[in-house]
Amino acid sequence: MSEAGAVLHGPGEMMGNAGPGMLAGLRVIELADEQAEYCGLLLTGLGAEVVKIEPPEGSATRRIGPFLDDQPGAERSLFFWNYNRNKKSVVLDLRKPAACEHLLRLLGGADILLDASCGALNEALGLDRTALGARFPQLVTARMTPFGDDGPWKDFKGSDLIHLALGGPMMNCGYDPDPNFEYDTPPIAPQIWHAYHIAGEQMATGIIAALIHRERSGEGQDVSVAIHEAVSKNPEQDLMYWVCRRVPLWRLTCRHASEGPNH
Repeated sequence: MSEAGAVLHGPGEMMGNAGPGMLAGLRVIELADEQAEYCGLLLTGLGAEVVKIEPPEGSATRRIGPFLDDQPGAERSLFFWNYNRNKKSVVLDLRKPAACEHLLRLLGGADILLDASCGALNEALGLDRTALGARFPQLVTARMTPFGDDGPWKDFKGSDLIHLALGGPMMNCGYDPDPNFEYDTPPIAPQIWHAYHIAGEQMATGIIAALIHRERSGEGQDVSVAIHEAVSKNPEQDLMYWVCRRVPLWRLTCRHASEGPNH
């Protein structure tokens, strides 16, 4: 509480504390699948109230295994439990005008919109990004897409495996080259959902930066993260080695990639 008795509405009352609770008092409206659910999990771990919007049939991630006792079911997905713990859930059929109005009321009391719908939400509400920002000028809108808002790939779909391969991290994972310094085995994908974790962490960082800006200016911001760009910036040391020295790295068995292969 401030001296005047008003509730603080910045990034929590623990501004500058990186521990859990720094986003206490903030509300997140989440429309996310496996691409952005991890970001929502990070926000709730920092103390925010995260309200997940689900269609009547439930989020698609409820159908991702493994399942409790190997029996599929909307309430039995261990994947869904893991990435949505501590979140609240509201069922809204956004094909109906009344549900869209209810969502707009929720956004009116929210601080952050976490949106991985790739424009479907704007279409359902009948509000483009500019109109949505004008209606909620203090709202931080955080959007996650596979390949960004524009460019020749903007409408392409992706997956965790595609992003790990196309973005570069997979090239660092696998076995040494053969004695002739040629790879005789293919790269190996790192742990599953790794691409979405990378993008989720970058999105959470951007959201916190936008909240700090809002604390100082009163203005919300539009934060956009392309998963491909996020992953492309995170293949260990490759980027800095190439930018600074034009040196490619070699993947090494059970070790970090290095500029020198084993001899």
